[in-house]
Amino acid sequence: MITAIRARIYASGLQRRIQFDIPTVVVGNLQAGGSGKTPMIEYLIRQYSSRRPVAVISRGYGRKTRGFILAGEQSTPDQIGDEPFQMFHKFGEKVPFAVGEERILAIPSLLAERPETELIFLDDAFQHLPLQAKTYILLSEFSRPFFKDYPFPVGYLREGRGAAKRADLLIFTKCPEYLGELEQADFCKKAQAYLRPGTWIGFTCIEYHWTLEEVDTYWLVSGLANPAYFSEAAKAKVNVIGESHFSDHHDYNEQDVLWITNQVKSKSNGKSTSILTTEKDYHKLNKPEFKHLWAEIQIARVESRCRFLNSGMEKEFLEKLNSLVEAKSA
Repeated sequence: MITAIRARIYASGLQRRIQFDIPTVVVGNLQAGGSGKTPMIEYLIRQYSSRRPVAVISRGYGRKTRGFILAGEQSTPDQIGDEPFQMFHKFGEKVPFAVGEERILAIPSLLAERPETELIFLDDAFQHLPLQAKTYILLSEFSRPFFKDYPFPVGYLREGRGAAKRADLLIFTKCPEYLGELEQADFCKKAQAYLRPGTWIGFTCIEYHWTLEEVDTYWLVSGLANPAYFSEAAKAKVNVIGESHFSDHHDYNEQDVLWITNQVKSKSNGKSTSILTTEKDYHKLNKPEFKHLWAEIQIARVESRCRFLNSGMEKEFLEKLNSLVEAKSA
């Protein structure tokens, strides 16, 4: 009820929303965690960064700082958050990354530092109503679609299903790789009841890119909202002898690392064993203060990328997004 009242206040104009001249694209969700926002932001970076100067602003969930920070060479996951750090580590040489809770303050701060920026992607800002973004991309996990879910505390929605009307594009993520047209049509029909007419709907799956070690077995470690996808994919790829899964965005400490290494040593039965983890966990487990604890164990990692179910769907998505960005920035 509170989120609905808040949305109505902004929609009615009683509370002002700020719109910037520069194109801003929000990537967000209605559900808490695990919808694949980071892979989608990385996908957009790969598509756009070679054509125009782009930047990314995130809230920086889980960081131990406050306010606006522009990521730099000395930045750590504790300062900017694990997922922004992951993206900065991969794309930071050509794409500026910033964090800031108040996006309407973070955008001008970023532009003051990087005035050449022509397009800004906003990570996890679907509920940031003081900002009137130019384009909204809503993500919903295929295994728990928003049209079947409920707001907290009954379900996992941050706000009611009707908030999906803010979306310009809806993408169901983490879909089965071979999702039939009938099932796609069924999802579209059920989702359209909550969308504006003409809202584009697409489907993506997870594509894994592995960086492995030459060992006999692996022990899985992750801090994810839903580790099932990671676990299932790893077991299909390598010999897994055990798993240690923590809460989403877990801040690893020395006790955690000692517990993991002891588990690996006790269960490996003399076989060479490596840790296998996600990208965002890899950087946190690889902190300098943990180096001595990993002296006898290597850490491998897997990168999760989003991929549209077919090239025609991807072409449609990019054409629709381009038309929205260009039309609304004119």
